Amino acid sequence: MLTTTTTFLGVAPIAFAQSLQAQFLVPMAAALAFGALVATVIQMVLVPALAKLQVSAAMRRRKKKARGAEASSHDPATSGTSG
Repeated sequence: MLTTTTTFLGVAPIAFAQSLQAQFLVPMAAALAFGALVATVIQMVLVPALAKLQVSAAMRRRKKKARGAEASSHDPATSGTSG
């Protein structure tokens, strides 16, 4: 977070410059500044959220599989015994 903030603040004067001499550097500075911000948001918000969804889905699959195995073990038709 600190690296992104200092990078953005460091190139912000160039990215928002109005002088004719800086016009060559403005696109590069803007891409660097806003790219760092977007990448940080993705890394700090989106990646953990997707990881949580993946863990939740795996737990649901495990519970469903356990319920299915429990149901089939109590079913006399699938247990192999004739009653």
